[in-house]
Amino acid sequence: MTETQWRRAWAVLGSAALLAFLLWVLAETGWDGVVFVQYAVAGLGPGAAAALIGVGIVLTYEATGVFNFAFGPMATLAAYLDYAMITKGSLPIAVSVLLTVVVAAPLLGAGIERFVFRPLQLRQASTSEQLLATIAVFAVILGAVVLIWGAGTRLNAPLPFGSHAFHVGSFVVSSSTIGNVGTIAVCAAAVTAMLRYTTLGREIRAVVDRRQLAELAGIRANRVATIAWAIGAVFAALAGVMEAPLQGLAPFNLTLLILETFAVVIVARLRSVKLAIIAGLGIGVLQSLMVRVQGEIINAWQGLQQVEPYLFVLALPLFLVIWRDLDEAGADNSTVSLVSSTIGRRRRRNRLVLPGAGAAVVLVALSTVFDYQGFQIMQQLLATAVIFLSIVAITGFSGHLTLGQAAFAGLGALLTAKLSNGAMPYVPQLNPILAMLLSATVVMLVGLATGFPVLRRRGLFLGLATLALNLVVYFMIFQNAYFLNGTSFINRPNFFGVSLTGDKAFYLYELVVLAVALLVTSSLRSGRLGRILAAMRDAPTGAESIGINMRRYKLFIFGASAFLAAIGGSLLAQQSETFNPDAWSPIISLFWFLAVVFAGLSYLSGAVLAAGLTVGLDHAVGQSNGSYIVIGVLTLFTISFLRGGVVGWVLSRGRRNLLGGLQRQYAEASARVATGLPAVDGAPPEAEPSEQWVPSEFAERLLAGSRR
Repeated sequence: MTETQWRRAWAVLGSAALLAFLLWVLAETGWDGVVFVQYAVAGLGPGAAAALIGVGIVLTYEATGVFNFAFGPMATLAAYLDYAMITKGSLPIAVSVLLTVVVAAPLLGAGIERFVFRPLQLRQASTSEQLLATIAVFAVILGAVVLIWGAGTRLNAPLPFGSHAFHVGSFVVSSSTIGNVGTIAVCAAAVTAMLRYTTLGREIRAVVDRRQLAELAGIRANRVATIAWAIGAVFAALAGVMEAPLQGLAPFNLTLLILETFAVVIVARLRSVKLAIIAGLGIGVLQSLMVRVQGEIINAWQGLQQVEPYLFVLALPLFLVIWRDLDEAGADNSTVSLVSSTIGRRRRRNRLVLPGAGAAVVLVALSTVFDYQGFQIMQQLLATAVIFLSIVAITGFSGHLTLGQAAFAGLGALLTAKLSNGAMPYVPQLNPILAMLLSATVVMLVGLATGFPVLRRRGLFLGLATLALNLVVYFMIFQNAYFLNGTSFINRPNFFGVSLTGDKAFYLYELVVLAVALLVTSSLRSGRLGRILAAMRDAPTGAESIGINMRRYKLFIFGASAFLAAIGGSLLAQQSETFNPDAWSPIISLFWFLAVVFAGLSYLSGAVLAAGLTVGLDHAVGQSNGSYIVIGVLTLFTISFLRGGVVGWVLSRGRRNLLGGLQRQYAEASARVATGLPAVDGAPPEAEPSEQWVPSEFAERLLAGSRR
């Protein structure tokens, strides 16, 4: 099917579905047009805030080519600043909003561009590195907000436009709705005029089209980028100030709200301000109309009780499937710049036997000295390491950006809880180990189903697709009481009559599972399969040209990664002996990805190091989100200086020093033999100076490798 036919089919299907939905809502109102319009108008306020988010991200992307994942935390920070100036500084609402939007927000946006993205631009960082930088800024800002104001919810955030009600005939319109719609109208007009009729607008289009040619023509691209980031921050501040009173002032909830409205940006194809406004207002209206028929939806099936608030979430994966020809700004759509280039080389596994055995002996020996707190930390670390191995497998080995691993891990935990408690319909109660394996198999199928619609996606849009899955699973399943039945308690397993409920026994059990996971993941990176995955990552077009079935291997790695993540999530749930639905949010997925990138995205030891860092920092700080700032800052440092992460940097530095030393010694020895000079240790030269010293076969291989 051609792209035109594909879009035409979706347009016909969407129009029919929309018409049927509107007729359904009208029928539920008794064909009362006044009530219908009242519900529609009520959705304009939230829709206007969503449109602001879409316009802000689109504008930044248009001017810089960077998809701003940090938009949510920027909006959250602005909302808290506005709240602090009103409650602590006793400023009038108008003054606090003006200072937040016109002063603080532009400074924040300009500062991010100047100190984070300009250095990356100067060294010509890839699009994947810039995307990762926005996620790191996401973590730093969100961590700072939590550190300063805490993670609790404040319900007294002031409405910037008040809460007055205006009666227009039979209609009632709030001042908040009028203010929100008026704001997006003014902002849209200003942005459109700027892009079409001003010099800055022409410069923005020129910089996005060809940055180097624009600079040769005398356009100051850095100034354009700074202004674009400042304007984008203004939109973030407006969205945060407008949404906080409606949703409650809570850092994680408000940030999640911004993440779910990424659908507006996708509907707008990341390019159109007009489409972003239409999408924001349209989805807001439809979401409000669904309130009228929500009762009928729930009566049809109780599992749909959470559908109404999250139409934005459903629109994100839908339009990622509809817009099949979305292209990412820039030529680099891969993660090659973030990973090692050693994948696929055959390794001598006997070299790993001694270090692995030594590490296992140490970890087992430590179980004799751990107290209760020590066991808790190590149990969490081992389970988290298994989840992180799934990120290494799919991104480090095959180059597929994944930002939704918490969905697979959480589904594994949820299904394990239900299967081990006998809460799954038509399935008998299972041993927790068997429940874990069956859950991982089911989640593997979910991974295959996730990978199939996005077989043509790479880079940003593949990351957004996996994030969309996490949003759908989190809001539609993990936050839905219907699916949480039977998950309040999870029994730890027993193995052929041997109880693993004790802390030491469960710790040793997790060690065995982690060892198996390491062996399985290691088998993915060596030999023919490893070379195919590396080709898939580094040169997909070339791999297809030589006959590699990219679809098959992409689905395979999606399924394998989902299986590993589900095993790790199940272990975490067994360790805590309960299922915590808030532990699997999309924010956690983004943070996990940062941690693995910092430690070493293409190394098995990087997964273990990342798990130790995140769990250790959280316990050191005393809260589950305490490591956000540290990991964010370290990731920014990694992007700039440590390609391959900490593990990759250490290994490459050690190999370079070793091989460089051997090469120097060989050159010095050859020179001394050739000239007849005494050896370094004072021994006399060879009796026959003309005879050349011949290095061993092993030395030749080392030197050949160093020359490569």
